Amino acid sequence: TLSLHDALPISDEYFIIGFLDDNETVDPNDEDSQRPDRGDLVSLQGFGAPKVTIDVAGEKEFDIDLNVNMPF
Repeated sequence: TLSLHDALPISDEYFIIGFLDDNETVDPNDEDSQRPDRGDLVSLQGFGAPKVTIDVAGEKEFDIDLNVNMPF
């Protein structure tokens, strides 16, 4: 389950990407390193990221699957 805190409602959908940092290259203090890389598992639906609609502000929870291995 993915939780979003302080999500703002918008008229369009949000794209949500979840990933498991298998090789521990993410530094929680460095935003530039906070992305998946080779070997990490990521969440996809078909060829794209899952989309969600947020109609009211606040905390939201979504179930997503880590189902694709990053090849690059």
